[in-house]
Amino acid sequence: MTGDFVPLYAVYPLLFTDRGVSPAGISLLFAVWSVTSFAAEVPSGVLADLVSRRLALAAASACFAGCFVLWTFAQTFAGFAAGFVLWGLSGALSSGAWEALLYDELARTGAREHYTRVLGTTESLCAAAALAGILVASPLMAVGGYGLVGGCSIAMVVLQGLVVALLPRAPLPSAPPRSSAPSPIPQPPSPQPASPRPASPRPASPRPASAQLPSAQLPSAQLPSPQPPIPQPPSGLTDRLAPALRSGLLAAVPFATPRRLTVGIAVLVGACSFDEYLPLLAREHGAATPLVPVLLAIATAGQVAGTALAGRADRLSPRRFGAVVCAAAVLVAVGAAARPLGWFVALAAGYGLLNTAMVVAQGRLQHTVPDECRATVTSLVNLAAEAGVLAVFAVYGFGSRSLGVAATTVVICVPVLAAGLLATRWLPGAQSSGGQLLVEVRAGIAHPVGMQKDEPLVGPEPEDGSQADRADIDDEHDGAAVREAQRVDEQREDQQ
Repeated sequence: MTGDFVPLYAVYPLLFTDRGVSPAGISLLFAVWSVTSFAAEVPSGVLADLVSRRLALAAASACFAGCFVLWTFAQTFAGFAAGFVLWGLSGALSSGAWEALLYDELARTGAREHYTRVLGTTESLCAAAALAGILVASPLMAVGGYGLVGGCSIAMVVLQGLVVALLPRAPLPSAPPRSSAPSPIPQPPSPQPASPRPASPRPASPRPASAQLPSAQLPSAQLPSPQPPIPQPPSGLTDRLAPALRSGLLAAVPFATPRRLTVGIAVLVGACSFDEYLPLLAREHGAATPLVPVLLAIATAGQVAGTALAGRADRLSPRRFGAVVCAAAVLVAVGAAARPLGWFVALAAGYGLLNTAMVVAQGRLQHTVPDECRATVTSLVNLAAEAGVLAVFAVYGFGSRSLGVAATTVVICVPVLAAGLLATRWLPGAQSSGGQLLVEVRAGIAHPVGMQKDEPLVGPEPEDGSQADRADIDDEHDGAAVREAQRVDEQREDQQ
């Protein structure tokens, strides 16, 4: 939360403009940010699954602090672009790792069903911290300009890194109390006199001559047949990257529910990225620079309220969820197009509803993926979301020249409206998503949930144990698991 108390959030687009960067140039900088996140999203999620999610979060804080150092002391286009590269790496390192860590810690305490509520509360607190930072930006700008704003932002992000390094693990559920009644002490059995073993009347048979020969002199027909080598799980980090990525792909790509959720989340996250252009929108409507942080604070207050309501909205049916998304699209479009600055309240309300929908969709996604590859799957979804963000930045980059920022924001609301109208097609119901995993991962292979641990998916392994045959068996395991889990997924959709 301390990493969101960043006063520079309120004025960094104005910093770019005051240093001679055009709106199209700002969109290019945003594209550098998004492409970096796009390229690093999946590798960072795999590393978070294999190494440490806390370490990934600490590295994200270091990259974030480096971004603001560049923006404070190297205020050129190249410095801004390098800062966005570091910010993109920070976002990629933290996105899948943070959500997976939160879900795992709740699972350790037996409270995974509260994930959406806790995530919404956390996002609301982060938005409240961002709101406080935005409100502080105006007096800081009046006292020390961009230099003081940047220095305070660096200090808060460094504090965030220290907090991440000291994060404790959630305690395991306490074991049930033992009974205080004394347990009976078992008495040792009474010793029995050992009866002498009668000597065998049969004479000891001599060993055959072949058994007395060393193995090198045995005939080839009597040599023991070589046993196939027992496959060992990969131990090195590089050896585990490919199986971890494969498990994440098998858990997300072949199934209709995660695929459709991924598209819906990409639309919502991409639409929420219009907030990067809110300072430019306010200036286009005639707001003075000291007033811009205040208007941005109104929009952030909507985000605080929207994320705080995500826990209650988690029980919404897909149809009512779609109505929320449609209302968000209409409110944002009206607030962006209306000239009086008072309409920013409508834009803030729509922005809050967009954040509500985004948190609910992300929460239902987490209930459909296994623990072993949770960060990888989340990063794959965030990869699609970054593609949506990049598309929004491209629309602003080309549309702001001819249409302006306000009209381009209205265009961005069109796919959001379509996602709301089609919500029953891509969002699973609250009851069907609660804790029902589609697949589970065992030994690097995705299996349909409900299959016994020793139940074979295919025939037994060949006796020769060659490496090529083992690769074929792995492919058969994956294919059979995917086909069976697809069948289960289709049955659930038919029931809904």
